[in-house]
Amino acid sequence: MDWEALGAIGEVVGAIGVIATLGYLAIQIRQYPAGTFDHIIWEGYRVNMAQTFAWPTFEGWWRDNQERFGSDFVAFVDEQLRATCRGG
Repeated sequence: MDWEALGAIGEVVGAIGVIATLGYLAIQIRQYPAGTFDHIIWEGYRVNMAQTFAWPTFEGWWRDNQERFGSDFVAFVDEQLRATCRGG
């Protein structure tokens, strides 16, 4: 068996792995109600944003730039900053 044959076998095995992974992911997504899945995604974003809000320079940057964002997001960030200042 030469290198080209091994490479072709590797590509086939990789393609099968990708197809199996996508099938598994599709099954997992169907098991979650849409709201639950949205909540899981949102929670990941919220945790990352909370870490950013805790940066010492973020509050000053926010004061200078918050007009670039929608009012709902501004209210959300302001509330998160108040919670961060209170320690949680």
